[in-house]
Parts: sequence; structure tokens; C-alpha cells
Amino acid sequence: MTPALEPQVKFDAHKFAHSPQTIVGFVKQLTAEPAIERREAPRYSVTLPATAVALDERLRPIGPQFSVVVRNISARGISLLHSSPVHAEHIAVELATPAGHKIQVAMEVSRCHQMGPCYEIAGPFVHRTVN
Repeated sequence: MTPALEPQVKFDAHKFAHSPQTIVGFVKQLTAEPAIERREAPRYSVTLPATAVALDERLRPIGPQFSVVVRNISARGISLLHSSPVHAEHIAVELATPAGHKIQVAMEVSRCHQMGPCYEIAGPFVHRTVN
């Protein structure tokens, strides 16, 4: 079991970035030039430590927070690396630029598989109204 991080990040479903434009703006702060891609949204390779937490179906945090490393990110989704698999359908991630600008995003876990000693957790961002 991964120990909880200190200090705890307060995840709030009402604060998740739901707009692709918000996420694009954040990604532009991380990198100056997009990778050459043929996807709808350019994907950026990054190595960025982040904090994550599993979410329930109403996008409320469940379980302890855990550390991840962002592997790549686009306006549509994200790929993370973690030391163990996740079993939740959704997770929240708090990202921060080197300048300290923070953003919280919710993602649907569409893929979780072992990559060497780590697990890749990847999927699209959740862009829906939270009730």
C-alpha cells in the first residue's frame, strides 16, 4: 500500500479543469513546441511528478492519495506512471508547472498495464458537469 502524501491535496470535483482550452493553456506552459503528431490534439512528452487520487462515479475522492509521474499529456488525455496498478474507473491528478501554476484534472482510466517496473495509467480527461 502506498503511503499518503503530506501535505494532502484537497481535490474538489467542482475545481477540475473541464475545458480543453484550460488544459491546452496549461500544457503550453510546460513545453514550448508540440511533438510531431497526427492526432487530433498534439501530445507532449513530459516528466512531471504529480499527486493523484481515485474517484467514485460522482468524481469524489476515495482512498489515499498517491504519487505519479506524468509521461505525456494532450488537450484530450494523459498518460501516467505509477508503482502499482489502479482499479478505479476515474482518477484526479493535480499538476503543477515549474513556476507553481496548478491545475486539477479528472481522467477516465481506459488503460492500466505494466511497463517494466511501473504501470502506465492512461485515458481521456473527463469533461462533464459535476452534480
